[in-house]
Amino acid sequence: MTPRDARMRPPFTSLFAVALALALVASAPVHSADDPVGEAMKLYEKRRYEQAARMLEDALARLEAERRPQAQLVLGMIYVRNADLHEALGRTAAAAELDYLDKLLKTRTEDRSRYARLHLAEALLARGNAAEARRHFEQARADPGIEKRYQAIAGVGLGSVLWAQRDAKGARGIWAGTGGAAEIALARAAARAAPSSWIQNPCGAWPMTRASRPSCRRARDAISSRLYRGGAPDKALAVTRAADLGMASFVERFKAVKGTAKSINLYDLALLTDLTRLYRELARRQLELAAVDARMKPSAEYYLAEVLSGLGASDEAATYVQAFLARAQTPVQYRERARVRQALIAHRQGRRAEAESAWTATAESSSDPEVLADIVLACAEAQAPCVKCSRASAR
Repeated sequence: MTPRDARMRPPFTSLFAVALALALVASAPVHSADDPVGEAMKLYEKRRYEQAARMLEDALARLEAERRPQAQLVLGMIYVRNADLHEALGRTAAAAELDYLDKLLKTRTEDRSRYARLHLAEALLARGNAAEARRHFEQARADPGIEKRYQAIAGVGLGSVLWAQRDAKGARGIWAGTGGAAEIALARAAARAAPSSWIQNPCGAWPMTRASRPSCRRARDAISSRLYRGGAPDKALAVTRAADLGMASFVERFKAVKGTAKSINLYDLALLTDLTRLYRELARRQLELAAVDARMKPSAEYYLAEVLSGLGASDEAATYVQAFLARAQTPVQYRERARVRQALIAHRQGRRAEAESAWTATAESSSDPEVLADIVLACAEAQAPCVKCSRASAR
């Protein structure tokens, strides 16, 4: 189980969400006959995040001003956990898909997929392995056995690798030679919009023939371009909900040995990466709105530290966690959790000894199993030894 996966455990979700969002702050009176915030929290506790989000999104505009900040806080919390869910799905899918695609490439020539290499390159880049992805993109781009448009898509992917490696000139040169087809243009737009600090794969849309709903690959390119260039997560969310995300990115059909028909469905691993970021951006927006209200500000600061840390904005995350810890009246458990997160942020900023010392001190002073579990998960996420922390947690 990965650190992010473990965070989804029910005790944390139920206790932390309800206590911090609804008890820590002074909320507006609840009207049982029409209480979308309360109903959304019930769905949240059941981990039905999409349903909970839609309920609050629809209700926000008609809520009275006094209750709107509370709804924004809860909606932000829902987006946070939906992001965690998609990140956990991405980690699980990566392990299975990378192994599957690697095996496809090792089959005998007659049974080998022509497009598995391109998809493997995309999956590797989505998981942050740019160097290995580059090798496969280069081979796919030079493969005469795949169609020209897919060679162009491999070219867009190769440009994305160079962009992630901070070779902007090389990336633009590669992208310039990928042609002008609509699907390639959309892929280039997504690639150019993505910041090099967020390594992900904005490669092209596979052509699909089903109905009018955009494919998951086209949806991802649209999500990327709106998130990174347009700064419009709400529009990216609309694209996501209009797309058929259950469709395969590409279905390859060919004759295998002895004329046997073979069909391989290939799925877009990078879509989960982009959805994770999308929900974090949506959470950030709602939490920032909620933080304007003094009643919601402590809770919003807590979650903003988590969201910004997940988005890679360590400096901003540190500011929010410090603001939360500076408050005198916050529950002990949440203060300890905040200190654990503060140490994780410090570790990401290169202050490793400071982080490990803070984790050890918290582990030795706390008897709360949730706090101790967070320390172990933080150490695992940071790939830090934390031997003393583990011993303290096991006591």
